[in-house]
Amino acid sequence: MAPSLERVTAFRSAFARRQAAETFGLPGAFAVRDPGFPLSEEHNRLIVDTPDADPVLLYGAAARVLGPREQYRMTVLDEALGEDVTPALTAAGCSRRGHGDTLLASGLARAAAAGIPHLFLLADASDWQRDWYTRRGFTEIGRSHSFLGG
Repeated sequence: MAPSLERVTAFRSAFARRQAAETFGLPGAFAVRDPGFPLSEEHNRLIVDTPDADPVLLYGAAARVLGPREQYRMTVLDEALGEDVTPALTAAGCSRRGHGDTLLASGLARAAAAGIPHLFLLADASDWQRDWYTRRGFTEIGRSHSFLGG
């Protein structure tokens, strides 16, 4: 894994833990839950942060850890693992799921003014936003996978 992707992956994992009201350890993963935001998938999800985890088995634990929900989000941070489990999770009923130039320019300007040296964003590989961000100078450094199912 490239050093810049390692930093982004570590940040995403650590940020999810810091942001969560509750965290639950699982083999090769963890769950974040926030009863204050019961409808938020971002605040109530499984995060697979090691390449040796079994996301298909972990997905089965979602209801036990996160409680009853219409859908469960699982983010797989390891690119190769995410690609490997996509067919199985898609078969299980999961699917994978930017704003305008002014918003992006404003965000970039604020980051530069604050002296923030590294920026990253997330865009689904199949969404139009990926090409949009590429045209604005962003480059891919790696991939993670997120699945949504009920």
